[in-house]
Amino acid sequence: MTTYILIYCKTLLITVRRGDNMIIYMDPELKRILDETHALAKENHRMLRAIRRDQWLGLAGRIIIWIIILALPLYLYQQYLQPFVSKYVPGATTSGIFGFPTSAELQKLINSYKTGQQ
Repeated sequence: MTTYILIYCKTLLITVRRGDNMIIYMDPELKRILDETHALAKENHRMLRAIRRDQWLGLAGRIIIWIIILALPLYLYQQYLQPFVSKYVPGATTSGIFGFPTSAELQKLINSYKTGQQ
């Protein structure tokens, strides 16, 4: 035995229930509005994903630009100015990475400071 329940809402939505199945009949105007709303929601989702993607790419670009801005002067100094500085300024030789003093040079500096304090 199949039971039918008809529900008529203010929005002209009719629902027919047959056991576990539900069949929905809509007014054509209501269906058009629902389809339009669904299309707008899909377009909105697509635009939000594009905005998020652009934000991530912008962040990556800014990080790369700042790395270049901060590393380029160190590289240029090491390549072009360090030979002139070491040539004309006595004792300005540094053998560490990026021209920083090594641990042995730092220890020597600390020892000379300690002897000067006594």
